[in-house]
Amino acid sequence: AEREFEIATITPSKFASVNGILEGDKLTPINLETDTQLITINPGVFRVCPISQDGIIQSIQVEKPGEFEIKPANSCYVKAAGTNEYSALLDLTFDAIPGTPLKRITSAKVNPAFGAGGRYFKVGQILALQSTTGYKAIQYQGSGAGSSHTAPLRVKAISPIGEITEVEIIDEGGPLAIKPPSQITFKTGSEKTIRLNVNFRRIPKHTEELPPESLTKDRQFWRAYSERLIGDWIEEDTPVEEICEWIERTYQRRDLSNFQGSPEFIRDNDAQKGFSKLRAAIAGLYTWRSLNTKDPALRQRYQREAHFAYRQAIAFGPINPETVFKFINLLTTMNQHDDAIRLAQTYRKLDPANPSSLIFVREVLQNREQQLIAAGDFKDAMAITEQLNQIDPKSGHLIRRDHYQRQLDNDNYFINSFTKNPTNPTNFVQAIYIHGRRGRTNEILTAINTFSPLAGEDAKNLTLIKNAYGLIQRWEDKALIDEKLTSLTPNDYAPWFDLAQTRLQLQQTNRATQALKEALTRFKKGTESSSAVNIIDAIRTNAIFVPLREHPEIKPFLEEAEEN
Repeated sequence: AEREFEIATITPSKFASVNGILEGDKLTPINLETDTQLITINPGVFRVCPISQDGIIQSIQVEKPGEFEIKPANSCYVKAAGTNEYSALLDLTFDAIPGTPLKRITSAKVNPAFGAGGRYFKVGQILALQSTTGYKAIQYQGSGAGSSHTAPLRVKAISPIGEITEVEIIDEGGPLAIKPPSQITFKTGSEKTIRLNVNFRRIPKHTEELPPESLTKDRQFWRAYSERLIGDWIEEDTPVEEICEWIERTYQRRDLSNFQGSPEFIRDNDAQKGFSKLRAAIAGLYTWRSLNTKDPALRQRYQREAHFAYRQAIAFGPINPETVFKFINLLTTMNQHDDAIRLAQTYRKLDPANPSSLIFVREVLQNREQQLIAAGDFKDAMAITEQLNQIDPKSGHLIRRDHYQRQLDNDNYFINSFTKNPTNPTNFVQAIYIHGRRGRTNEILTAINTFSPLAGEDAKNLTLIKNAYGLIQRWEDKALIDEKLTSLTPNDYAPWFDLAQTRLQLQQTNRATQALKEALTRFKKGTESSSAVNIIDAIRTNAIFVPLREHPEIKPFLEEAEEN
């Protein structure tokens, strides 16, 4: 964690006006050669928020701070103590100082670009790394000759006009501390770029597990506040739909007939936003922990706590856009897309004049649409496009609806073709593909059971069947077909190789070893095969073969192949 940072805030300049960048655009950080380099561990989500009528970007929303490591810039501008030099551009290489987070310069050369050597330098001058913003991302930490500057570098040779031609490294090149940059260049999906001020924060070290009593105390504390403000009615299993209905009844329609909290609180927008923000901050902590633990049980526990905290936060202040943003993101992460849509629609009802409310609804519907398309559910995706068209009729959503209708008709055609003519292998493959894309395990089994009695002993048909079993992870059924194929085509290495993988899936290591040995023996002989796969490369790279790579019956084949 000592080397890892997240982006806390992004601030446009007062005059950040860029043609082609639109409200709602997602921004991706990119590295320039003279910037501190960002190495992305987990990508963040950054979005352009309202743009004024005169085209000035008002703010940038950090929806997800990301996780980044930093490395020194590849190139840096330098000056000396004098005032007349033209800056030079150096290409630098750094190495880590063992046992410390510090770096040292190991190579410094003048950049080959024209004019990169600067002008009016003198031999022997100690150089300083130059920053256009006043913030020094590379900071000298030593007490040697370069201590009054920001780089342990000295001019060694110059041209007749004072261009640097050679640089000397002093003070053993360091030590240097590398700090996060204060500015980053971002690009949009349409490749437009913008330079923005960025504030990083170090990702703190933390204990893996919060004490259970802390979670209990947190709930008790906030349930007490909930009882005073809105009533203590939100339980562990209270659905988002019920909370949205309560919000619309209470905050939009002002129906307080069954309201159990403080009427003064319902009339106080500032109090609502304040308490919502405080509770959402705790929810954000739980969310962060759920994303940064490798323990599945802890991840589920933190998600449950975050979900509960966000439900309270949204009930405290449903017009707080930050809380809505974060809760939608959590719901999407948990694949609760319908709840995310419902929440966004509720926020739009409460604040329809806010451009963010339209962005929320549009974004969450489009995310749901993409998920449905990936699952091959074109019918429900069409319904989403029609909802999008109602709120955003100028963006051509109905064009996609018509495309999905044609795709749905095409899928239905192939399903019906298999139903009418199940002996046709092409119809079987198409039916399996369509059902597989939709996750319809029962339909795949039905198709297999229909096609299998008609497939006979044809090796190609049996291969299609065993691939279908593999798709739904019916490994025992697949093993039976693999064994039959080894009998039908005994000299082909491919069925033996497939059988070895299936045995590994069944955790039958000894039987997998024998099957793999048979495959390697035939592969070594170069016998004709139905497959073009280089099984030596596959064994070396596919993680499933890790238990067998060092086996005394398998390892000699791999070593012999490497020698050849």
